[in-house]
Amino acid sequence: MAFYRDLVGLPLLLTFDAAHGPDGFDGAIFGLPDTSATFELVSSAEPVAVDRHEELVLYLPGPEARDAAVRRLTEAGLTPVAPYQYWVDNDSVAFLDPDGREVIFAPWIFGKEPTPAQRKGLR
Repeated sequence: MAFYRDLVGLPLLLTFDAAHGPDGFDGAIFGLPDTSATFELVSSAEPVAVDRHEELVLYLPGPEARDAAVRRLTEAGLTPVAPYQYWVDNDSVAFLDPDGREVIFAPWIFGKEPTPAQRKGLR
């Protein structure tokens, strides 16, 4: 929870625990950035396999927003990881969350503007 709240910067909307949560899970609901879209994170008592294709992509409004997100993580001692070439071509930065899933910080709003690669004539 702290990773997504404190480092990624998602607003924490609600937490729940096993005694009061759905089906006995602990978890949290984050805004993306508000209640119009949300991200729910639940805990597991057992290890959960992580696939290389599991990514959480956060489309941010420009390079400044991407850089602010990257700065929070690097100042906390985390190092970016090499994402798929598509994300490299689109000026995105990836980090691993505590479970080993990639969190991609993309510097454009999907569906509202061309990707950086499209602007560069790459794709």
